Amino acid sequence: MTLSIEIRWADEVTKKFKNLSEKDLKAATDKWLKESAILIEWEAKKEAPVDNGNLRKSIKSAVYPDYAVVYTNIFYAPFVHEWTKPHLIRPVRKKALFWIDKEWMGHFAALVHHPWYKWNPFFTRAAENKSERIVNRFYEIINEYIND
Repeated sequence: MTLSIEIRWADEVTKKFKNLSEKDLKAATDKWLKESAILIEWEAKKEAPVDNGNLRKSIKSAVYPDYAVVYTNIFYAPFVHEWTKPHLIRPVRKKALFWIDKEWMGHFAALVHHPWYKWNPFFTRAAENKSERIVNRFYEIINEYIND
């Protein structure tokens, strides 16, 4: 998922950009990217479903020179965020599947009929919930650097 942000005051912002030095513009952009990434990371953690908390704990953000990323490295996150069709789960390396349930009981099976997952787009909701705040913060940061 990619978040695109439209700046409604484009003409006004463009005029303000002309008053910024390249160094100030870079500093303002870096500050905005870092704040935006953290804001969406926190919101995604709030929006993520909680079973054992691993998905929520795995949500991180990273800031690069021209962009920021909010991500998780949990392998099942795309299946939670999107939806899955009903499917069969078969063992790959062993003769049976094994899992432990919430009551700490062990189970074995040669085949599992997995129901579909209803999608839970927590990253999308996080970005949508904070998009207006991110745009407004961008404008505030630009004003901070111009008024310094």
